[in-house]
Amino acid sequence: MRELRQVAAQRGHQLPSDASVKRRIASWENGHSTPDVFYGPLLCDAFGTSAVELGLRRGESKDVALLDAAYPASPDDAIRTVGQLWRADLNRYDPLLTAEPSEPAWNEASLRWLVAPEPGIPRPRTEGVRVGLGDVAAVKTTTDVFAQLDDQFGGDHARHSVIQYLNNDVAPLLRGRYTEQGDIVNTCG
Repeated sequence: MRELRQVAAQRGHQLPSDASVKRRIASWENGHSTPDVFYGPLLCDAFGTSAVELGLRRGESKDVALLDAAYPASPDDAIRTVGQLWRADLNRYDPLLTAEPSEPAWNEASLRWLVAPEPGIPRPRTEGVRVGLGDVAAVKTTTDVFAQLDDQFGGDHARHSVIQYLNNDVAPLLRGRYTEQGDIVNTCG
């Protein structure tokens, strides 16, 4: 970590706290994320090697595809896409965070939303967490709290927390089990 801080200082950058950098390194080591466009060059300089030699070039096509996300063809595709976007946001994928809104994408999404056939309910799943009415109430209450924070302090105040909540708590519910009729399984008894 000392070498990484030295390289960052030479480039005129300052790294976050040691605890934050350690969490990020652990995420890379565990395969949960890969170094982004900020950390990748720092690691190359610190190790005196290329991005290809460090294995940092393999995810580029996946990341580019993420920026080309289109209106989903099915609810399952939508769940998969928002999960990818939330993870990319949490991993601070810079091209995603700094990209300008795409006017053609807005037009396509609006048009498809207005004229596309009614999407079917996602197929019932046999694996995953059981989604109950309590889960729905928890999501509603939590989103209300984040809306209040947004109203009081502005949208960027708790943005990272919202994305983390969506990725860690809501995404598993979207992939959870429920009854065939699309009703939520009541786990409260």
